[in-house]
Amino acid sequence: MKLDYDLIRRILEKIESDAVPGTPLPSSALASLAEGAGQSAQVTVDYHLQILHDDGLVVVMTMGPGQRYSVPGLIMINRLSSEGHRVLDAMRNDTIWSKIKGAATTLGKEGLKQIPGLAIKLLLQG
Repeated sequence: MKLDYDLIRRILEKIESDAVPGTPLPSSALASLAEGAGQSAQVTVDYHLQILHDDGLVVVMTMGPGQRYSVPGLIMINRLSSEGHRVLDAMRNDTIWSKIKGAATTLGKEGLKQIPGLAIKLLLQG
């Protein structure tokens, strides 16, 4: 599945606005953020959450060894990590974001971790 950086931005914004400390947010609450409907939307959101978790941008509850992502819609998100907040802050400037997206897509998955640095670099370049 191809990464959708606009979906990642929407997911991070939703987690930031809706996550309540001590109350995990189920990934099913984010399915409406994906294009389309039904199971494919949930699978798409869950996949992107897996990537965000792997990159340390979100903190999720694990359900046990090997069961972290086994049930669509039941990935329980605790919060954004500090790195997740930094990435989201870099994504918020629409002008900078349009430039970052082009660069990030050529970098693949590693592009997520480089977004704050790319934003700073673009801001300094004016």
